[in-house]
Amino acid sequence: MLVAPGDWLAPSAGGSVHRSRGKRPVAERWCGPRNSRGLVAKSNRVARDSWTCPSERWRILMAATSVTIDTSSKRTLDPNVQLAIDVIPSLPARSQDAIREVIESAVDVVNERSGEPASLAEIIQRVFVRSVGEFFTSQRQSTQLPTDLLDYISAREEAISLPPPADKLDVALSDVLNARRSNRNFSNEPVTLDELSTLLHFAAGRRGVEAGYGVKDMPLFRYPTIGGLNSVDVGIIVNRVAGLEPGFYMYDPVGHALVLRDRGDMRLAVQDVTFEGDWLFHAPLVVTIIHNQEKVAWKYKTRSLRFSHVDLGALTQNFYLVATATGYSCCAVAGFFDEAINNFFKLDGSRQFVSLLIGIGPAGRITLAPEE
Repeated sequence: MLVAPGDWLAPSAGGSVHRSRGKRPVAERWCGPRNSRGLVAKSNRVARDSWTCPSERWRILMAATSVTIDTSSKRTLDPNVQLAIDVIPSLPARSQDAIREVIESAVDVVNERSGEPASLAEIIQRVFVRSVGEFFTSQRQSTQLPTDLLDYISAREEAISLPPPADKLDVALSDVLNARRSNRNFSNEPVTLDELSTLLHFAAGRRGVEAGYGVKDMPLFRYPTIGGLNSVDVGIIVNRVAGLEPGFYMYDPVGHALVLRDRGDMRLAVQDVTFEGDWLFHAPLVVTIIHNQEKVAWKYKTRSLRFSHVDLGALTQNFYLVATATGYSCCAVAGFFDEAINNFFKLDGSRQFVSLLIGIGPAGRITLAPEE
């Protein structure tokens, strides 16, 4: 169903949706006239009270998903969809704005595809494309680091200090790049504290500071981070590390230390929340990379989610390269049940959530991960 400028979706006598003239243009009603930058003026956005009419809300959703209503077919509305529609007016204004943005993005994609249905991935991508307008609003945020983020650039007082790391990794970069592979087989040997210290230092530790965002000691890392804000946190599930009790720790990259979050053997729990956790059971340590949107959303807003995946990829490669340089097996996995794993680590799942697990430890018999 193509939504054309100048057309409005209205139900016919038979109940099916068709295009009709004389109504407010859909392109203006949902997206609004564009300025020279291609952005929608705030005054032209859909008024929130337009959501209070159930039939209008339904027409909007039908346009966004390219669905036609035909009451003669005696099909009934999915109860979950109806519930979602009915609850919209009771949501906070900010949530309604977010829903409207998704619908507008869906309409954009449907129009460009000549009425072909839009996939969720295409709609999400369009949300990011449209969000560039957030950088050109009159209410731009200050470039000063928010005070509630100052803890992230300071050493944690309650942390367990790690021993000094090795001065350098005495191996050629070309050799490491050529040898890097995903290997999910580990020996029975534990990781030593010295080895853990070196791994974390070179993969995720602070390498220096510089002035930025109104503070003089913004951390610098050995991998690129969006805006220098480092949107990812590193957790460590300790299974077999000599001199360190099993449990879940957060790595403090500024103080090069570990903060104990939870004690105990977590191997069975990790198996329960992952799709393929058998081999993770034998990993001496499991690096848990956590997206922390609070670090970047204040500056990059909607696009912070997309940008933070750049940090994730760069940090993951660092762990692979450092593990390879030290002779360790290393294998990343993203196959887990999101809600279960976030609940397990006491994360809210929206602002902070697990994005990747990396099993690391002394290499056993070489067993390469299957080719994708």
